[in-house]
Amino acid sequence: MTRIDWLVLRRLSGRIVGTLFVFYGLITLVEALDTGRFNFVAENRGLAMALVMVAASGVRWTIKTMPVTVLMGAIIGFIDLKARHELTVIKSSGLSIWRIVRAPTIALMLVSFAIALGAETISTQINRELNPTPPGQASMLIPGEIWLEQRSGDTHYVMLATDMQPGGSVLGNVTVFNLSNAKDHRIEAPEAQLENGYWVLPSAIVRNPDTPPHEVFNYALPTTSTPAEINLRLASTEDMTFFELARLLQTGVADSAIRSAASMRLIKLLALPWC
Repeated sequence: MTRIDWLVLRRLSGRIVGTLFVFYGLITLVEALDTGRFNFVAENRGLAMALVMVAASGVRWTIKTMPVTVLMGAIIGFIDLKARHELTVIKSSGLSIWRIVRAPTIALMLVSFAIALGAETISTQINRELNPTPPGQASMLIPGEIWLEQRSGDTHYVMLATDMQPGGSVLGNVTVFNLSNAKDHRIEAPEAQLENGYWVLPSAIVRNPDTPPHEVFNYALPTTSTPAEINLRLASTEDMTFFELARLLQTGVADSAIRSAASMRLIKLLALPWC
């Protein structure tokens, strides 16, 4: 790198970092005004962890605004170079604008990858640990209720659950409403386990209009869903890290809408340094 590269890099990086800190301060102030969430974390985890939650949330939203804030910082940096007549001298040496911004561009890409894959991962994990979103609430469902529409061939049914274990493979307090022409219209079970393409209900009560309720064991309902898909369906992709999304997509997601949402979030994180 030449002295011109170091000069331009120093001027632009200083203005970009300053702009990012200004926006981070404003965002953190706004996050601190959410007293309901702050008090909830403070009562359950302590004041120190509540402050950590606010700081981590500020980092997360600052990363989301990086394309705009970096652009603003770069514009301020070039205005500063112009005001000091340094840009005029550099251009008089015969260097093109693309040659002038080469070093800052490379440095910005490297730092952005570290932020998008490192800082974003840490802030997401902290927010999820301190203030987790209940299952279903992130997907605009009624809090405390989990609704899943399941299909497999001619089988079509809807599952209602009030509890879900981490990973999405076990649901609690399950009610199944059959929408196809199956003989069992409604099934109630304390638990449903996702195993090898089937929802298995270890113990269930089957209800039909023409017969009295009766208990069955190891009742199996076919499904094309996977634990990864259920986990993505009931959570927000914004609350998942880059590495978690990559692992879940590698496992396989049958639902095209869920797969598209997860893929878009993954590509967005990868594209952040280029924006």
